[in-house]
Amino acid sequence: MLGLGILACGAGQPGRDVPRAYTVAASLLGAVALVAGITAVVNGSAAMLATLLAAMVALWVLASVRRAAALHRPAAS
Repeated sequence: MLGLGILACGAGQPGRDVPRAYTVAASLLGAVALVAGITAVVNGSAAMLATLLAAMVALWVLASVRRAAALHRPAAS
């Protein structure tokens, strides 16, 4: 799954300007999700599983908001 995510990032649209705040927020949430997921599997922690779920939902909301904002932005010419 991690490999698919990395490939998807590399296959993004070149030349698109991605706001730095979005990149930082998504990266931090991704790191939290990774650590929470590993901890949940290794320790069987329900709290870490909940943290993983919350991080995934936050990433989904962040991506959806960014996509909705991009739809309303005028095309660059």
